[in-house]
Amino acid sequence: KAFTKGIFLVASAGNYGSGGWRVIASPADAEHVLAVGASSATGALAGFSSRGPTADGRVKPDAMAMGQSVTTLRSHGGRFVTSGTSFSAPIIAGFVANIWQEFPDFTNEQLLEFIRKSGDRYDNPDADFGYGFPQYERLRELLITSVEAGEDQGWVQVYPNPFHGQIQVKSSGMFLPGQEVFLELYDLSGRPMLRSRITTDDKGGFTTLLEAEYAPAGLYFLRLNDGRKQKFVRLIKR
Repeated sequence: KAFTKGIFLVASAGNYGSGGWRVIASPADAEHVLAVGASSATGALAGFSSRGPTADGRVKPDAMAMGQSVTTLRSHGGRFVTSGTSFSAPIIAGFVANIWQEFPDFTNEQLLEFIRKSGDRYDNPDADFGYGFPQYERLRELLITSVEAGEDQGWVQVYPNPFHGQIQVKSSGMFLPGQEVFLELYDLSGRPMLRSRITTDDKGGFTTLLEAEYAPAGLYFLRLNDGRKQKFVRLIKR
């Protein structure tokens, strides 16, 4: 449900690798969750890191990062060394945040697949490392190539942002001509604040005005969805 709202989900694979269970734990086994296993500083598999595949045969983990003998800060500032996929997953969460800030027009679904493709074992995944360690420069190259090839065609403009009442939405080339598109404004809790429906013109574009004067100040997400693809835009209400 979170994924359908445009959230990118990163989860620890689990620490059952050396125990009786051994395999990926929920919710990391879900299809649209980036499951992160753990390695040592040298890139060797951490024995405790949960293994794949999923019960229905999908490759897991999706990514790997250092999670063994990690230097960590306590709440009062002292340092200690600990291990677990709970420490490798935040590294990948930061990785995702960085790349999504640079390429904000990609959806969470697109980004998930490109991160998998950037893994050093993508061509030969296994049950221990999955797709392997994501490579940042390789990922940037894949995303840039995708844009240049027109795989992320079209654009959406939403303004003003921040807004006070009315929201102007323009789109061109993102949706099919004559396509019915739903526009939904959600608050941070996922509660829908408004919903509008519009049909694209003969070039697949549209311009519309949304009335949101009643919405309290805060952070919102506007979802554009035609049942085939979707796009999210972050908005601030003053």
